[in-house]
Amino acid sequence: MMNFLPPVPVGDECCGASGLDKLTCDDIPITAESKARRNDTKTLVDRLTGTRYTIPFNHDTEYRYRLANAKPEADLEEVKAQRQLYVRYRLNPEQAKVFDYALEHRDEIVVLQAGPGTGKTFTMLTLSHHLAVTSTVPNVVIYKRDLVHVYRFAANGYTVAQFIMRTLGLDFLQYQVVERQLSRPMSVEHFMNLIVNLIRRLRLCPDRDDFRHPLLVLDEYTVIPKPFLLIIMMTLHRFRIGAVICGDKNQLQNIHNSTHAGQCSAYDIVSAFSTRTFHLSRNERCSDTVYNEKVNFIGSFSNDDPLDEWGYALVSAMFYENIIKRSEISDTLLARYHRHLTETMDVLVKENRVPTSVWYIEKSPSTPVDQVKGLLMGDCGQYLPNPTVRYYRAIRLRADCDNGTPPVKIDADARKWCPGKYMTFLPLVIGNVYFLNTFSERSLCRLENIECSSDADGSEIKTVTVRSLNTKQLSRIEKTTCTDVMFEKHATYLLNDGDDAGFNVRGNLYNFPIYPAFSMSIYMSQGRTIRDRVSFILTDSTYQCLYVAVSRVTSSSNINSVVIPHRIQYLVSTVLNFDVTDLQPLTVDVIREKMLHGNYMYYEISTGDDDIIHTALNTLTQSDVDQRRAAREHLKRMVYDKRTRTRVLKPKTMSYEDQFSSSCRTTLPFLLKIKNTVIGLAMLAPLESRVWIHEFLKEPEATESLLDGKNPVFNRPGEISKFQALNAVCDITALNTYDPDEDTESFMLRTTKKMQPIVLRKDERLRQEWVIMNDTAVDGDRHSVECAPAFVHAMVHRDKRSKTYIYDLLKKRLRTDPITPRPLDLAADDDKSTARKHGRVDGGGGGGGDSEISEQTIRPSAAGKTYSKRSRAALLSSTAKQLKLQRQEQQQQQQQQQQQQQQQQ
Repeated sequence: MMNFLPPVPVGDECCGASGLDKLTCDDIPITAESKARRNDTKTLVDRLTGTRYTIPFNHDTEYRYRLANAKPEADLEEVKAQRQLYVRYRLNPEQAKVFDYALEHRDEIVVLQAGPGTGKTFTMLTLSHHLAVTSTVPNVVIYKRDLVHVYRFAANGYTVAQFIMRTLGLDFLQYQVVERQLSRPMSVEHFMNLIVNLIRRLRLCPDRDDFRHPLLVLDEYTVIPKPFLLIIMMTLHRFRIGAVICGDKNQLQNIHNSTHAGQCSAYDIVSAFSTRTFHLSRNERCSDTVYNEKVNFIGSFSNDDPLDEWGYALVSAMFYENIIKRSEISDTLLARYHRHLTETMDVLVKENRVPTSVWYIEKSPSTPVDQVKGLLMGDCGQYLPNPTVRYYRAIRLRADCDNGTPPVKIDADARKWCPGKYMTFLPLVIGNVYFLNTFSERSLCRLENIECSSDADGSEIKTVTVRSLNTKQLSRIEKTTCTDVMFEKHATYLLNDGDDAGFNVRGNLYNFPIYPAFSMSIYMSQGRTIRDRVSFILTDSTYQCLYVAVSRVTSSSNINSVVIPHRIQYLVSTVLNFDVTDLQPLTVDVIREKMLHGNYMYYEISTGDDDIIHTALNTLTQSDVDQRRAAREHLKRMVYDKRTRTRVLKPKTMSYEDQFSSSCRTTLPFLLKIKNTVIGLAMLAPLESRVWIHEFLKEPEATESLLDGKNPVFNRPGEISKFQALNAVCDITALNTYDPDEDTESFMLRTTKKMQPIVLRKDERLRQEWVIMNDTAVDGDRHSVECAPAFVHAMVHRDKRSKTYIYDLLKKRLRTDPITPRPLDLAADDDKSTARKHGRVDGGGGGGGDSEISEQTIRPSAAGKTYSKRSRAALLSSTAKQLKLQRQEQQQQQQQQQQQQQQQQ
């Protein structure tokens, strides 16, 4: 039996409402007795002990086993090991508290805020295994496909894309289109309509892979696009589905976020729906207490702002010993952008003479020759990608320029393609870690040996030997198709002529089926633990990237090099602001006192001050304390004698009031404020919800009370529930709620069988939206005017005499015309001829007589009418003047009424 809140009966009335259905059957959770679920589990039996192990086995799992030509029984030993590992007694006290609360409150939304290395995944795996054994297999939604694989024996795992595609009924191409549409600039009205329409579209399938299980685990929520995260949270809130939302609010956000999100973070979204928030502070990844304090201090400044001078000064104070070091070929490189990784790797490969292997394009027989974007190499049917061709051409130009015979000028194009955004060759570094066959953490291996050909020159590499990090098995591999093992955008870059943003790019790349795992973007490193030596490239980075990078390592001793811009200036400033003569690194307390409460002086040292630079480096490299102190004092005198320019660096601060007001000016925080109303609007017809959003944005002060249900007319004491907010919309519009799959006409006919028959009619008083096309065309070109469909409002009445229109209800409540006048509609209420010209019939503000109504669809006769640029400007200016006069008259009337009331009092 699934554990849900008591369902709200259909047709519940709110404070004496007049018998209209307030909820739909779609809002009542489906119980186990209502519809039988198919068996989505499989039981594995240990023949030695007779123990039974239940694992998830849905359509996706069955397909993966069939694709691998394997059976679930082959994973019995791994299932047994996981069931023995993920048990409650292995949790620390903080993790056990989350575990117990999630089991006892399965119908609540719980947020687990935890930093890196605190055991979020271990806690969720323990909870999932416990539910799989004792109750029902839960669902887990994670942004990374590799982490989904970790849950394969405990839960039905989905990536974020799979979860959204299944609930919204989209294929992958449609999902990509919707994701990009949400991140594009659009008006507030269009964005709100899009959110409401997506919530209306979302469905939960009760017959298979149902998401209404006792628990839904949403891991790493910060990387989910914020509009999608809002839709998911509103769905959980609407259907009262219990969930555990875990992640780190200081880590990187999704790169595809709407402009309407503003300063509203992913944590703000999930916390608006949560009933309890837990925090995990014990770091299980890194045992270095001093380094953990530095990571936590950096995390306190985590935001999406670029690192400024103060941020780089903070990095220099914490890692000044690493800034003077250089990256090595055996390091794991982390950078924000792939171009910085490529530039660093290109230099290291040339300096260390690392063997490389170039990627080639394999042409399929069905692909035309003109569609292959590369240079044909001999008769082998392989093509050298165009980015690689440009790379070698740029190298040749640089070599000629360095030799000076003849002098060659390197153009901007050559600088762009050398080295390029992604590597054009595969570096083969013995001892480094690579992906093997697939781009997944499950297929990591270490390069052991390189074997060249037996020709005279022996320059061609034939085979390489790798050792799997998981199975410790050696493999000898040759060149073959390698597109699946590569980073998708990297492969697209080589196949698509240097453009990594293409869709459905056809073609395969030919090389060794391995891909470097020691060079990755900071965004890709989220969720990973790096135990090898690492170098940070913080050029053009952000505070969040800095926090994610420093939290990936297990100890400060694993950090080799830290690359920042203008490192000499920051090193000199660090030496002069802090006492670095001791051989111990600076503590967090010392850095905090100077960077936040003291006057940190930044010294503008020029690159020509060799003596100052040499003295500063000598201060940091000397092993004797007395020599370091003497060098530091000498550096102070040199800087003072040369009168070096200085300035004080302060961190960017924003008061809570400024941040709150700036956040409230965006759309997403406002949707969180009226989340119950948004759910209610999603239960109405698309037409009615669009009208309400349109009218609210026009008169927010007057309409907000109607949407929130706080108007005294409703007489609702106490808290306003999510369904009462929906009822407020229904009371004002006199419309019932209905199933989203049912249109307005069929719903009204179905719900009014016991009443008098009604006739659906259209209200023509709603004004048209005119769109002027080609307004700047030269004389002689045809100016076209298109008329968008009018807002059509259905009429509801309980007998033959009672008639109610949304137009009249809004006009009565707002005491003004509820429909925003358009620039081209200048007709006064008494000018009927002009009103007919614009496709409407003016009926005043009464209850609606038969003369005001037409049963035919509105077909404006003004379509095709042309307006010149001058006449349109005159219309706009006259309309603005009329609106301004109307507002002034209304303000004067209000002031007079207030004065009269004060005199009477």
